Formats: sequence, structure tokens, C-alpha cells
Amino acid sequence: MDQTVDDLRTQLEDFATTVQAVPEVDEPPKTTLEVLDRRPRETYWISWLQYLLDPSQPHGFNTTILDVVLKLVTKGSEDAELEYQSPDDIVVKSEVGGSHGNRLDLLVALLEEWAVCCELKVTSGERDGQTRDYYRDSDLPPSDLSVPPDSEYYVYISKADRPNASAEAFQDVSWQELVNAFDDVLLSIQGDATERGMAQLRDFRDTITREVSMTDQEYSERQREKMELYLKYHDEIQQARDAFEDIHDREKERWTERFLEEYRPDTWSDEWNCEHSKRGLIYRDDWRLDANRTPVDDRDAAVYRLEFQHFLRKRSTFTDGRLRVRVYTSRHGVPNTYREAIKELTNNEYYDELADIRQQYGIEHVAGKKVHAEKYYSFDPTGGPDVAYETLAQAFEEFIELAPILTQIHEQALDRAMNQ
Repeated sequence: MDQTVDDLRTQLEDFATTVQAVPEVDEPPKTTLEVLDRRPRETYWISWLQYLLDPSQPHGFNTTILDVVLKLVTKGSEDAELEYQSPDDIVVKSEVGGSHGNRLDLLVALLEEWAVCCELKVTSGERDGQTRDYYRDSDLPPSDLSVPPDSEYYVYISKADRPNASAEAFQDVSWQELVNAFDDVLLSIQGDATERGMAQLRDFRDTITREVSMTDQEYSERQREKMELYLKYHDEIQQARDAFEDIHDREKERWTERFLEEYRPDTWSDEWNCEHSKRGLIYRDDWRLDANRTPVDDRDAAVYRLEFQHFLRKRSTFTDGRLRVRVYTSRHGVPNTYREAIKELTNNEYYDELADIRQQYGIEHVAGKKVHAEKYYSFDPTGGPDVAYETLAQAFEEFIELAPILTQIHEQALDRAMNQ
């Protein structure tokens, strides 16, 4: 039987208090290599992973290892597209230098298409703000790769019990996830993988397993205590989780109705539309056109599309109290000439005009073909969906200031695309 809300709140507060009382433990003992003061173990791991990821190396896996790692990199992104035609076009580098002394552990890239920047942590943790520095570094990935900013991806590989990357742009991946992926490869690999290549992969997997499972008895005991607390309060936690999932599922499907009926901004007018889907798209009539330059409501029938996009559909928006809003041009079904023109006009001719407005509201410029501007809005997640909708209304009030200039850019991009 469900408890009352007050009873549930009391039980969860007791749970939170008890968990916080469980003491943290110190780092596990140093590994043998560290005691012997050999070169950093992390350097070995970087070299090993670089070798396995590179399709040109003689391990016999071709792109199999690369593909499973790219899948892990994009596990949290609905829009990521890391495709390639030929493995010969893939670039894999280690110790890639940036500005201000930044040095990226691994880089996997496809020239002019996409880049994955990898930071690996084995025994150490992140230096203060390290991943934020890397994300802000204009020389990472290197400019000679000519990768669009919206096709730059970041991954932070560390032990599962360590803090996540400080930069939100980094996808957090645990070494254990990598081990699981390697196990899948070893169980299913077919074709040209050499015996030596298989042995190398097993050796690396075993090295990871020994390191990440190396933990002292005290740490295991603390984890066991937390597990017991979870089991003790499981029913209360599950009720709260079920309530959250129910509300989140409902809101991501009905956001258009609630937004327009209860939180409609004062600047809203009849020329603006919300797409009735969970994709979170807001657009002007003349921003969604068919091949004849006629406004259409059906996104699939539109050839030219410029949109505001928000991410109320993401669970993390509600759990973390951070709403992402961006100016967006989809790559699906949209002519490349139109997207290139939007990018060129946004980054050059109209840059200063847009910057004057962006700077007033802290909206960031993004110099890509898909994303042109974005901002993360913070709110108190304990306020529930109401606060999220209020935040979305505030975001629209700010982004609409860009609309007149964006419309000019859109029209010029249309002219260029249709006259070619």
C-alpha cells in the first residue's frame, strides 16, 4: 500500500541522513608500478587503447574495437552521428597538445566531420577544472582537422567510483563499461582478428579488471552499508522514482499544451509554433518551408528548417535543474548548401549583431552547421515541472530577441540554396 506523501518524505529524509553518515574512505594503496616509481601506468593504458582503436594497426580487429568505443561515447546523446565510409579516413592520436599547456590523452577523428576527445584516468582523479579547460580550449581538437563545433565529442574514462568529469560536455564512461564491451568483442569476434590481437585485447582487459577491482576491505564495507540502506528503504525510493518517471513521461508528451496554456510568454505571437512531439522544437511559420518555399507544419515535409530546441524531454533536465536551449538546424533531409549558408552568415556577416544580443543574456555562440547558439538555464529541481516551464518561458523571452536577425540569415540562406 502506498504511503502518504508526508510519511514518504520522512522515510526518504531518514535515508538521506543515514547515507550521508556513512564515512568515505581514503584512496586504495598504490599499485606495484607506482611503488617502483616506473613511468605512469596511465601512459601505458593510453598507448594500449590507441593501438586497439586504430584500424590501421596489425591487431586484426579492423574497426570492431573502434565501433564499440564510439557507441559508448554516444550513449548519452540522441543527436550524435559518428559515421565513416572508410577506416582509412580515421585518425587516432595520443598526447595531443592544446593551448595553455593542455594535453589531451587520446583523439579519434574523421577529417572535416567529427572528433572525439578522450581523457583517461586510472589511479588519479581530474585536476581542478581540467576537463572544463579542455572543452574551452580552441586548439582541442586541433583546427587543422576542420571539425564543426557541433560535431566535437568528449569522453572521460575513469573508475566507476570516482567523481564524474567537471565539464558537462564530457560523456562519463567507466573502465568497467570498457571491459564489458571488450568481453562482447571477445565472445563474438569473427573474421581476421589475429591470435596475437586477441591475446593483446585479453591482456588489456585483464589489466583493467585487476586495477579497477583493486579496493581495500574498508571501501567494500562502506559500499555494503550503503547497499543495505538502499534495500531497507527500497520501497520508499521506488515510490519516489515511480512518481518521478510518471511525471517526466507525462510532461515530455504534453509540454506543448502546458507551455502555451499555462506559461505562454508575453512575447508569443501567432507566427510562433510548438511542434507536438517530445523533440522540443519551437519555430516561426517562415522558418519551416517546403521545396517551394511554402510554410508547412509537418516537419518531414519541410525541406528548410530553422528552430529553437529545448530538452525538457531529458531526465537530467529535471534531476539536475539544468535546461538546455539552442538555435538548431537539423541535418536530416536539409540541403547541405542551406546549412552551410546558415553557418557562414552566422559566423561572419551577422556575427556582431547576434553577439550584441547574446552577450546581454549569456547565450553562447556555437560555430557549427547544426547548432548556432545555446544556453544552459539553471533552476531549482525540487520545484518540479512548474519551475522547468517557467524557465523555458524565460528562455524563449531571451532567444526571441535573436529571431529578427535569424530570420534575415534564414532568408539569405534560402536564396543561396535555391539558386544553386
